Amino acid sequence: MTDRFGDPFRTFYDRALPAVYGYLRTRLSDLSRAEDVTQEVFVAAVKQWPFPANVNDEVAYVVGIARHKLVDEYRRQDAQVRRRRQYAAMSGHAAAHRTTAADEVRVHWALSAVPAMQRAALVLRHVDDLAVKDVADVLGKSVRATESLLARGTRALRKSFRQVEKTDV
Repeated sequence: MTDRFGDPFRTFYDRALPAVYGYLRTRLSDLSRAEDVTQEVFVAAVKQWPFPANVNDEVAYVVGIARHKLVDEYRRQDAQVRRRRQYAAMSGHAAAHRTTAADEVRVHWALSAVPAMQRAALVLRHVDDLAVKDVADVLGKSVRATESLLARGTRALRKSFRQVEKTDV
């Protein structure tokens, strides 16, 4: 790594890794997926190294890449859920979720039941505190479509929380 990129990349990597991994770890409930997506982010960063001259804050720039990779991950999860539902419908099986009383676990379970694109919109809007227009830009959707995702996501999250509370004993 030092032959091709030298010490500047290593220094950048050491500064950026905690920010990127921390960002993804708080938004993905699966530790191994957070690690994998972090790796994808740095692969993308290596491809763009050195960054364009107009990048003032390299760490913030790479966290922006992480945000896009997070949306990609939510899209993959959404596709997996659709495939699982199709299989469950064919086989007659239904998935059941169990949870503990811990608040963090409740939130992760409730969010995991929300369709991935709705979850992405909710996380970007309420956790990352982006404006609806910015969420729309990141998701590649219109503002109206994003508002619809947020509204449906909010309803789904409330419903999911009710389900989680019913299973808490």
